[in-house]
Amino acid sequence: MRIAYTCQDISVAGGLERILVDKANAMAARGHDVCMIVNNPPGSRSAYALHPDVKFVDISLPQPEGLYGTLRFKWRQNAAIRRALKSFRPDIVVGVPSWLTWSILFAPARLVLESHNARSMVFISERRSAYKRLKVAVAERRAAAVVALTREDAAAWTNTASVKVIPNFSNVACAENGATRHGAVAVGRLVEQKDFSLLIEAWGIVAQRHPDYPLRIFGEGPLLEDLSQRIATAGLEKSVALEGRTSDVAAIYAASDFLVMSSAHEGLPLVLIEAMQCGCPCVATDCKCGPREIISDGSDGLLVPYRDLSQDERARALAEAICRLIENPEQRRNFGAKARENAARFSKENIMDRWEQLFKDITACG
Repeated sequence: MRIAYTCQDISVAGGLERILVDKANAMAARGHDVCMIVNNPPGSRSAYALHPDVKFVDISLPQPEGLYGTLRFKWRQNAAIRRALKSFRPDIVVGVPSWLTWSILFAPARLVLESHNARSMVFISERRSAYKRLKVAVAERRAAAVVALTREDAAAWTNTASVKVIPNFSNVACAENGATRHGAVAVGRLVEQKDFSLLIEAWGIVAQRHPDYPLRIFGEGPLLEDLSQRIATAGLEKSVALEGRTSDVAAIYAASDFLVMSSAHEGLPLVLIEAMQCGCPCVATDCKCGPREIISDGSDGLLVPYRDLSQDERARALAEAICRLIENPEQRRNFGAKARENAARFSKENIMDRWEQLFKDITACG
C-alpha cells in the first residue's frame, strides 16, 4: 500500500507528532510505501527521526501576517500538498483535525481521519472555529473511516460512515527491573491542556504532609515562566523542579515511585501507557478522554475525580491520591507490577496489526 501521513509541524516535540512519526516508520518497516507531508517552520528540524524508507516532504512555508498574507499562504500550501500527493499517488491519506487543508480533504485517495483528542476539544482554542468546524464536518463525511483513540471519543463522531477505535501504542524500551525508585514525576508539554498549575496547587497540599518528597516535571512549552512563578509563590522550590526536556524518558519512569498526570483533557495519554509499561504506577485525573480506558482504578493505578468539580476540589482530590501512594509503598509496588502486565495490550505489534488490517479493508472496498 501507499500511505501518506500529514501533520502540520513535526519540529515540535509533542505526543501527536511523535505517534504519527512512529506509525509512519512502522508502516515503512512493514514494507509499505510511506510519505510524510509537513509544513515545518523554515530552518527548523524535525523533532523525531524518520525511517530511511519514508519519503519526507517539508513544504517549509513561513506563517504570514495579515489577511492577504494568510490567503496567499493557504493557496501556496494547498498547491504544494497537491503536488506532493500527485507525485506520490497514495492509496490512503491520513489526516488529523488539527491540520485539514482542502488539498488533504479532497485528495485522490481514501481519507482516514485520526482523532488524537476528544472531539469536543478540537475547536476549543480556534480563533476561526466556524471555518474549522466546516472542514472537520467535511472530513467526517468524506472519510472512509474516522479512527478514535477511545470508546468515549468514538461515540462523539456521529456523522461518519465508519468509526473505529484503535489506541496509540508505546514503543518505549523499559528494563524489566528498574533502578531504585524515589519521588514522583510528571511528563508533558507545558501548555494549558496539561494543567500543571493544578498539579502545583495540589503539591502545595502534599508538601504539608510530606515536605521532603520530590516532584520532577519534564517538558518544554510556553508556560515555563508562569509555572516557575507558581512554584516560587507556593514556596515549593525545594520539592518541585522543572527539568526541561529529557531524551531518556524510560529511565525517568524506571527511577520514579509513580507518575502524576493532571490534564484537563486528553486523547489517549501516551505518558500513562509508557510509565505503566515501565512498571511505574500512575495517578491521573479522570478527564476526557483516555485515562479511564488505560488505568484500572485501584488495581494498577488511581483515577482522580475531575469532571464537574471546582478547581479547589480537583486539587484536594489529586493531593489525596498522591499522598495515598507516597504513604503506601507496598501498594505502589503492587500497582506497578499490575500496570506492566496490563499495558501489554498497547504494544506496537498489536496496534500496528490493527492499523494495517484497517487500511487493507479500506482499499479492498474500492
